[in-house]
Amino acid sequence: MEFKKGINRLSKNKTLKYSLLAIIGILIIFLVSYYAGVFKENCKNDIHCFDSLASICKPAKVDVIKNNNLYEYFVVGPRTDGCKIKISLPRMAIGTDVLLRSKFEGKSMDCIIPLHVLSQKSINEMTDILNYCDGPLKTAMLELIVERMYSYIVKNLDSIVLVVNQTKPLDLV
Repeated sequence: MEFKKGINRLSKNKTLKYSLLAIIGILIIFLVSYYAGVFKENCKNDIHCFDSLASICKPAKVDVIKNNNLYEYFVVGPRTDGCKIKISLPRMAIGTDVLLRSKFEGKSMDCIIPLHVLSQKSINEMTDILNYCDGPLKTAMLELIVERMYSYIVKNLDSIVLVVNQTKPLDLV
């Protein structure tokens, strides 16, 4: 009888020990996931919420509509040289040209933005954001810029040639 009580007590202690280890393990997994950015603050469409979290590089997500295009911004987390933010373009405006849509829709880019830049202005108002980014969305944007510049030059070639012909060469002596 004493032997059975001793075995039951040992069995209860092992069960308690394993339960405690399981709880600690789950807590550690939750904390690591939280700080790794698995749980992002969803700011929905509140850019001010996103900017305040991005300025301290805390995981967050926001949906922004610019020119009727839907952009998604995700704060991935801190890096040695700044804060990593992923920008994607899941949906373009209704009526957008099919070629433009195929070139841009569904593309994304990763940006490493210094914290002092994020704390100074809204990510939505950055005019030089492409300087911090790499990825298919940036490539598509740069290609479109070059295409538009080329068509502008070809369209205005007459006036460009006229200006060039009116300028005098520099005296090199």
